[in-house]
Amino acid sequence: MNEKDTIRAAMAARGVNQTMLAEMAGLKRQSNVSEMLRGRSMRVDNLVLLLDALGFDLIAKDRNSNNRENTWKITKPKVSDGGDSE
Repeated sequence: MNEKDTIRAAMAARGVNQTMLAEMAGLKRQSNVSEMLRGRSMRVDNLVLLLDALGFDLIAKDRNSNNRENTWKITKPKVSDGGDSE
């Protein structure tokens, strides 16, 4: 399953269409989601953004080990509020 199929499956699991997902993800238009799903490949930040909006996590896991220390959650970047960071 590629990244676009993953988003489509997550949308189906949540009963969400592209317009709803665009709103949930803070995108301006449904066409933004459509373009992401039609492109050759999806940028990782967009994949994380859409999955996060749908309530899913993106996990990197070591498939050669049962060691849970080698498992990481990929999160969307924090948005700065423009204030001073004191």
